[in-house]
Amino acid sequence: MPSVREEPILLRTVLQIKWAELLKPFYWIAPLVLSAILLAMEQFSYLLFHSVAEGLSIIVAAMMAVTAWQTYDLSRDRLFMFLGCGFFWVAVIDMAHAFVFKGMNILPIESANPATQLWIGARYLEALTILLALLRLNAPPAPGWPFGGIGVVALGIIAAVWVGIFPDAYIEPTGLTPFKIISEYIIIAILAGCLILLGQRQDQLPPTVIAPLGMAIILTIGSELAFTFYVGVYDLSNLVGHIFKLFAFWFVLIAIVRTTLDRPFSELRVQTQLQEQTANDLRESEERLLTIMGNAQDAIVMIDARGRVMFWNAAAERMFGHTETEAMGRDVHELLAPPENMPLIKKRLAAFGQTGQGPVIGVTVGLDARRRDGVTIPVELSVSSVHYKNEWAAIATARDLTERREAERQLRQLQKSDAIESMAAGIAHDFKNMLLPIISLTGMCLSSLPKDSREHIRLEKVLEAANRAADLAKRILNFSHEDKPVVEETDLSELARETAEFLRSTTLKNIAITTDIEPGLIAAIDAEQIVNVLVNLGNNAADAMGDKIGAMAIGLTKHTLTYRETLAIPRLKPGRPYGVLTVSDEGIGMDEPTIARIFDPFFTTKEVGHGTGLGLPVAHSIVTKHGGAIGVKSTPGKGTKFTVYLPLVGA
Repeated sequence: MPSVREEPILLRTVLQIKWAELLKPFYWIAPLVLSAILLAMEQFSYLLFHSVAEGLSIIVAAMMAVTAWQTYDLSRDRLFMFLGCGFFWVAVIDMAHAFVFKGMNILPIESANPATQLWIGARYLEALTILLALLRLNAPPAPGWPFGGIGVVALGIIAAVWVGIFPDAYIEPTGLTPFKIISEYIIIAILAGCLILLGQRQDQLPPTVIAPLGMAIILTIGSELAFTFYVGVYDLSNLVGHIFKLFAFWFVLIAIVRTTLDRPFSELRVQTQLQEQTANDLRESEERLLTIMGNAQDAIVMIDARGRVMFWNAAAERMFGHTETEAMGRDVHELLAPPENMPLIKKRLAAFGQTGQGPVIGVTVGLDARRRDGVTIPVELSVSSVHYKNEWAAIATARDLTERREAERQLRQLQKSDAIESMAAGIAHDFKNMLLPIISLTGMCLSSLPKDSREHIRLEKVLEAANRAADLAKRILNFSHEDKPVVEETDLSELARETAEFLRSTTLKNIAITTDIEPGLIAAIDAEQIVNVLVNLGNNAADAMGDKIGAMAIGLTKHTLTYRETLAIPRLKPGRPYGVLTVSDEGIGMDEPTIARIFDPFFTTKEVGHGTGLGLPVAHSIVTKHGGAIGVKSTPGKGTKFTVYLPLVGA
């Protein structure tokens, strides 16, 4: 069976390298332009060509050294640090070679041998530098010794040529010596080994530098081959060798630049983009957090260890009346806490600044807070401690409990009214049953007695009292749920207007009654019962003002309740339109304890004999049976406002 012929390792290495990298124009433009200029110079003077070619190579080598050395802290690339140091000293020898080149007449040397000796010494140093650089890929970083060590070798080569102990490389008129030719082949062999080693270590190098390094080695091999068969120092092969050398130096420089500058700066650019993205993400996160906190319905306040405000959201502005500008940097306790609590607060604040702990940290408590206008409101407070900028800070969330307390109060009132209504209904039934025979028998007796008799007169008073008692029983039944309203669709606007006119005709002339009634509002109501409610509220308003000159306002508007509004008004539904009846006065007003009891049966603030204490409870019961609600706001000395909500029809 025939064996498969394997390709030589050098050829296999060359084929493995991805040469497509070198198709990019920047690899070729500069050396091609410089080569064209050098060839033009050669037409006038080979010596000029040689000097400029060597000068350009020296400049490129110096750029290698400076770039590799100055970017080492950024790139940490040992390969190109070694190459930069080596090519610097190669350039030093090349400079000496240029100075002693035949025809330069800078030094009193007429032979071409010293220049050729220095050339072969520089090429040995160049080839060994590339080889050692590839062998030391995994060696520990030590940028100092390659520069010094290679420098000693370079200076030794120059000294050996100068004192005459370096082997002859060129003898006129025969040309190159065997030492020179053999050395060129040795250098070519070393460079071939470098190319093989480069292929074997591709995985340890950036992909973008393998092709230019490989091309630099191949061009150096081509340069060395050109220098193996010239006879005169001005021959064509000498010219080709210098052009190839310039190209080779240029490709090494490109490899160094792409590794020590392009790659780190590309990585830096990526890191910068990542940092910018992170900064943008953080900024968006901060904006999102501020938006959430700024639009939260609860007040959110952040304070430092000394109690000074660091954050104050829009809900805190609405709840406490202080704007963010007014609150920032001020002591939150001076803004919100009642003055009598300040000594205890300052004591606890001092302890909080040391430990981040306190009685209200990590718990939810209810307490009173002071608004900007001096009004005290109940709040639910939750406080957490955070370590911020090397000190303790607190984040507090406060919820206004005013509406919840009002809802709880109304719920208790409803529960109490339901219990009392059930009891009153039973009492009224029994009371009415007991009155029935009294009224019937008294009427029968009256019909059998003379009208002018004393007994007739006395029985009339008995019957009158019994009828008043029966009327009271009826009112109690109205208060309870036993007496259901007979509802029909009614123009609530017209009903309110007519009731206002009735009140104008029956109240004292010192009271001016004004109306603001939205027309066309239709409700399913028992008109007689709703009139009784309005008349009762109007009479109470007139009684509250007494002989004082004042005003009573009766209003009716359409309003659709929001969910938040229904939290304070139990039994009403959000999103449903209601007719809102209001009766307000400028009377003496009521305090909180009185407001808490006004809907209790038989509670009255009037003198004995001037009220039964059933007017407002009955009004409350009637409105509730209509699926509505009744509320009151009052300030002592400033008047009272009753608000009645009745569901509208067809809206």
